[in-house]
Amino acid sequence: MLNEEKQIKYSKNFIIVCFIAAFIIMAFNLLGGRSNKSGIGIYNNGNGTGDVGTKLQQAIGNQQEISAGITDSKGTADAIGSSIERSQTANKSAAEAVDRAGSLVEEAGRITAENLEILATVRARGSAGDRSQD
Repeated sequence: MLNEEKQIKYSKNFIIVCFIAAFIIMAFNLLGGRSNKSGIGIYNNGNGTGDVGTKLQQAIGNQQEISAGITDSKGTADAIGSSIERSQTANKSAAEAVDRAGSLVEEAGRITAENLEILATVRARGSAGDRSQD
C-alpha cells in the first residue's frame, strides 16, 4: 500500500507539473514569444510578421547598397582631391612661368633699347663716315 500511495502522489505531482508547463507554454505563445522562421528575432504576435521580416531584409539590402555607395563616393572624393592637388601644382608652375616670362620681357625691352642705340650710332657713322667711335 505504501508504494501505491507514493505512485499516486507522484502521478498527481506529475500531472500538476504538466498542467503548469502547459500553462507557461500557452502564456509564452500568447505573449508573442515565438520567433518566425527567418531567425532574425522578430516575434510573432499573431498579426503576421512575414511582411515585417521582408521589409527588414529589404532595409538590410538597402543599407548594404548605401554602404557600398559611400565607399565609392570616398574613392571619388579621393580622386577629386588628388586632381585638385595636381591642378594646384600646375597652377603654381604656370605662375612661375608667367613670372619668368615677365622678366624675359623686361630683358627683351632692355636689349631692344640697346639695339636701338647701336642702330642710331651705326646710322650716324654711315652718313658722316666717322669711325672714331670704334
